[in-house]
Amino acid sequence: MGKVLSIVYRAVATHLRRKAGYTKATAQTGAITLIQRFGGAVNLNIHMLFLDGVYIDSADRSRARFRWVKAPTSNELTQLTHTIARLVALVPKPRVHLTRYHGVFAPHSKYRALVTPAKRGNGKKGIAAQQQPERSPGINRSWALNYGPDCVAIWLKTRYE
Repeated sequence: MGKVLSIVYRAVATHLRRKAGYTKATAQTGAITLIQRFGGAVNLNIHMLFLDGVYIDSADRSRARFRWVKAPTSNELTQLTHTIARLVALVPKPRVHLTRYHGVFAPHSKYRALVTPAKRGNGKKGIAAQQQPERSPGINRSWALNYGPDCVAIWLKTRYE
């Protein structure tokens, strides 16, 4: 969540600086983030309160002056929202493998058993299938069958939100 909050802060802060006519080196802004959890991590409510302007350093850096920025227009809010959405989409989901296999190395490739040292995959079941022991039907059950439909609903909601 820290990466997402950083993206949102940087996007809004950049918008405020540009609208005020300053750069990152000459103007600073700030925000406070409030994170509320109602009933656990599933019902997450995030509030970010931003200054409605920027602080500019004086020439001798002895004090900072606050400069108000006009409220954003509807088009500016839409553009800012689209920018944040595009950047947040690049952040990987937590607890997801960051190594992905494609082509002959893909988990369901029919060539994977032929080209990998472990000889595992959905490919031709020659030597690889003979070396693996037969599994009993009880071992391969999904965890969802063991824990019930409530856990499945929570898992689906957190995974696909």
